[in-house]
Amino acid sequence: MSLLSPFLDELAKPDGQGRDWYAWAANQTGHAFLGVMVAGIPLVLGAPVWAALVVVAVLAGAKEGRDFVAVPTLDTLMDNVNDFFFWMVGGVLAVALAGGLAGTFGITLAVGGAMLFPGVIQRFLKASV
Repeated sequence: MSLLSPFLDELAKPDGQGRDWYAWAANQTGHAFLGVMVAGIPLVLGAPVWAALVVVAVLAGAKEGRDFVAVPTLDTLMDNVNDFFFWMVGGVLAVALAGGLAGTFGITLAVGGAMLFPGVIQRFLKASV
């Protein structure tokens, strides 16, 4: 058993968040970041934009497809579609950044912050009581 086994086992589990909007927003932010990282690697290596987006689509499709096969329900399918969409949002963000559209990054940070900050405050207030 390698040191990575528990980590990889956890990544292999489908990750629906139910009705917790903050967990959903944090989860989708993570998927978008994965898209940025996965697209960023081929872009840094000089690959064309379309190739970087294909890499993101293939990896996201493989991961989300595996999740659906593990738990083939409508809820899992809807989670997979959401996750795939945010992987691709991250890929497009990486392409925009690589193309010199740095303002896109600021907009993304503002939207992500607007999604996550109220949840941080809410959880802080709950913990303080």
